[in-house]
Amino acid sequence: MRVALTVDPHLESTVPCRRALRESGPALLMERPPGSDPALPGNLFGHRRRIENALGGGRSRRCASSAACSPR
Repeated sequence: MRVALTVDPHLESTVPCRRALRESGPALLMERPPGSDPALPGNLFGHRRRIENALGGGRSRRCASSAACSPR
């Protein structure tokens, strides 16, 4: 999800990222961080499915049997 508002990367970027994480929301792209030309990505791995996909898809056998990997 694109965030067109100006978001300070040092002071404000955690607010939309935490909200998206809490709501299992989408990855974010803060388009206009002050003092920086490139956009600032956020919440890239904020959802279990995205983490699993980034690590090769699906849950590993070790993770499937681990309490630390069980859904909340």
